[in-house]
This record gives sequence, C-alpha cells and structure tokens, in this order.
Amino acid sequence: MSFWQRVLDFIFPVEERCFNCGSYYKSSELKGICPDCLAGMSFIENYCQYCGRALIGQSLGEDKNYCERCSKQDLSFDYARSITLYKGVIRTLLIKFKYYQETSLSKPLGQLLAMYYQYYYGKEKIDYLIPIPLHKKRFTERGYNQVELLADELAYETGLSVLKNVMLREIATKPLYSLSAIKRSEVIRGCFTLDTNTKLSSKGILLLDDIMTTGTTVNEAARVLKNEGDSGPVYVLTLASGQ
Repeated sequence: MSFWQRVLDFIFPVEERCFNCGSYYKSSELKGICPDCLAGMSFIENYCQYCGRALIGQSLGEDKNYCERCSKQDLSFDYARSITLYKGVIRTLLIKFKYYQETSLSKPLGQLLAMYYQYYYGKEKIDYLIPIPLHKKRFTERGYNQVELLADELAYETGLSVLKNVMLREIATKPLYSLSAIKRSEVIRGCFTLDTNTKLSSKGILLLDDIMTTGTTVNEAARVLKNEGDSGPVYVLTLASGQ
C-alpha cells in the first residue's frame, strides 16, 4: 500500500467504529454497532404476550403465554414489546445515550427500533408515534429528551408521524428504579396530562420509551391517552426491559 493510500485511509476511513467497544469493523447489520457487540445483546425471544417482558420459569402465570404480573392486573395499553433485556451492551449504550451526551447513538438505536417495529407492529394501524415526555426540569438538566431523539429516528425510518408536546409530564417524579411496582404506581399516578387542544379521536398510538421496568410509566401514559385524549388502541415499544 502506498504512502498516499495510507493517508487517504486515515483521513477517510472505510471502516466504522463501534459505539460500544470502540473497535473498527467493515460491515454490520446495525450501523454503529459491530457484529460482536450486536451478537452480545440479549434479544428477547420468549415473551409475555401482553407486556412483552421476557418469560422465565418463575414469572409465568397460569396461562403460559402471559407473565404472572399481567395475569393479575388490568393494563391500559393494548400490548407492549421490548427488544432486549436491559443488561450488557444495551445497558452500556443507553447509559451513554441518556447521561453522557452521546446523542449520536440515536441513529443506530433508532434503526434497531425500526427493524423491530416492522416485526411487531407492521400489521397494526398506527396513526401517531408519541415519545414518553420528560419533565421540564429534567429536560433542562439533561438538555434533551433521549426518547424524542429515538422517535425522530424511528419516524425517519418508518414514515410514522411523531406527536411531540401533546403529552406533558406535569409532576417531576424521583427516579423509579428503586421502588416496588405498587409504589411506582402511586408515584406516577397523575403525572401526565394532555395538551387541552389534543383530541386523538380513536387514532392508533405507538408509545415509545427507552426502558420498561415494571410498565408503570407507559401504563399511566396509555391511561391518559385513552381517558383524556379519546385515543384508540395504544401500543408500546421499548428498546429494553428488566427481567
């Protein structure tokens, strides 16, 4: 290889660099994530038909297609799906994305959402994509809503119409990850409201969030969309979910 070719390769590298491990690679199914890191994600294959969380032996309800939690409660969303378990590669990427200003991660993560959107919801009639909002205080601290960035990429890839600022987060709740499911429901109740001019008139909605832990947040959002906005079915898509 000539000296000038080496210079050109240095200035205009043909290889991509992985957001997760930093290694260079030539091709991958997901731009920005190398094949090894992509293979290291814990994709959910056997899941609850209602909430979409992974089904494991101890979480099964009487109906083996549903988890124990969903077998015992009524939820406001029609059904939810998550792509991976929240651990390993996806956990590292989401922490970088949410807390370390790595906003360029919205591209590969949005593309991943688009791939699974077609798989899970390609046959549903969905009129609008609505990202879960941040409270204005949290938005000011962070500088962006990571879920809105994901929604923009998902909309670009799929042609979905994004509705921003129609759902507002009026109450600044503390982080919910350390709370029980019951306590989460108490804290999140009433934190969302809709813009007074919003009428969804039986429209199909896809709620988007980055992580689902117990489903409390998206369930409350779906309740508000149906009760206050008169929406039609509300579906949920998240990148990751807890076990």
